[in-house]
Amino acid sequence: MPIARYGILPFFRSSLIMSFRIGSIEIFEVPMELRTAHDSSSHSVLELRHPLVRMKCNGLVGWGECPVLNDPYYVGETPETSWAIFQDFLVPLTLGATWSTPDDFIALYDKIQENTFARYAFEAAAWDIFAQARGQSLAQAFGLAAKGLWDDEYGNSSTVDFGQMRERIDVGVSLGLGENNYIPECLEKGYKRIKLKITPDRAEQILREFREDFPDVILTADANGAYQWPKDRERLLAFDKFKLDYLEEPLRKRHFSEFADLAKTMKTPICYDESVRSFADALTAIEFGGAGVIAIKPGRVGGVLEAIRIHNACLAKDIPVWHGGMYAYGIGRAGDVALSSLPGFTLPGDVSGSDRYFKDDLITPIFRVEKGQIEVPTKPGLGVEVDEDRIRKTSLRTLEGTLTPGGALRIRATDGPVTRTSTRSTEARETVLNRQVGFMDETPRVKRVSNLG
Repeated sequence: MPIARYGILPFFRSSLIMSFRIGSIEIFEVPMELRTAHDSSSHSVLELRHPLVRMKCNGLVGWGECPVLNDPYYVGETPETSWAIFQDFLVPLTLGATWSTPDDFIALYDKIQENTFARYAFEAAAWDIFAQARGQSLAQAFGLAAKGLWDDEYGNSSTVDFGQMRERIDVGVSLGLGENNYIPECLEKGYKRIKLKITPDRAEQILREFREDFPDVILTADANGAYQWPKDRERLLAFDKFKLDYLEEPLRKRHFSEFADLAKTMKTPICYDESVRSFADALTAIEFGGAGVIAIKPGRVGGVLEAIRIHNACLAKDIPVWHGGMYAYGIGRAGDVALSSLPGFTLPGDVSGSDRYFKDDLITPIFRVEKGQIEVPTKPGLGVEVDEDRIRKTSLRTLEGTLTPGGALRIRATDGPVTRTSTRSTEARETVLNRQVGFMDETPRVKRVSNLG
């Protein structure tokens, strides 16, 4: 779908017009290890290999993170699939291009389907640059985008205060199977909500024991699609006795009619997570009537603008949302915190402190939880300092895209001791894009020209 649907470009341009040229792009695959393994009904996580995007435009450096898991059991993407999209499509399609607003930037690769985490990482780097250039924090830039989208799709925004972003956000914490020993520590830090991972065979015991020890703590449970409807009807109805704030993703992904049937049967609100991969999915969930709550993850839905559209749609329908977690390093966590400051994020999210998952992080200062809250950065862009030296030293492999003096695209891939370099003419970008659209568009893509007047 054409990116013009976002409709925020005139809003941003009304106050400050800039043009950015992408001079270089680097991708680093950086390993990190969690403090403890995080197990759920669908996957287990201990070691991570998140690709990090470093983009340079007009002397400004922007960072984005691709918070994929190592296996394809959550949404299908892995570091390997994302790396292929970076190398073969996203870098060739964007390197050397000119853009003025985030929707301009997204238009450079808007024909790429799925691969939502890879697309999000590139968009996040562009947002960092865009906000820095305007002297705004990410939270401020996201707030302006949310207002622009709201005005475009829902009319006057006077009923919603997009101008007053939160200085601090309420946060919850997600505990994997076997991590109940961390509950006292989390409560001591003031986490506003505890989420427990469950499986059909252990859910009753896990939740009963928690409620016996902590009868008044706000509690949610995440099944990661482990139940079937109506086969597990009685098991599902049994959740009502535990007084959950909501039950997250109980059924198979994107079986919206089953979610709606379950929601009509249970007292406990149903929360969508993996099933909502886009704005269109969110609308479907809302129309079916099974969406009591929706968890938003920009990587899962394909980017910040798509996440904001989902936020606005839920806000218009009085459906509460919260920001989900993907074990993000500090770079991705900075964006998560900023997005969580929007007015529709009324429930504590999984944007926990960095020290909940890692012994140290790639940013300064790291995000810490105080009295159940995290402070929203106010400096321009990400609002934190990125430890670039550590990223370069620990990276398992790298991609480097630069422009030759003649304007050709040079992509250098380093994987351990092996380095490969390829050079493409500027026409190669058009070749990639024309191959990408295939039968949908047989005409060569013309250069995108922005109206800066």
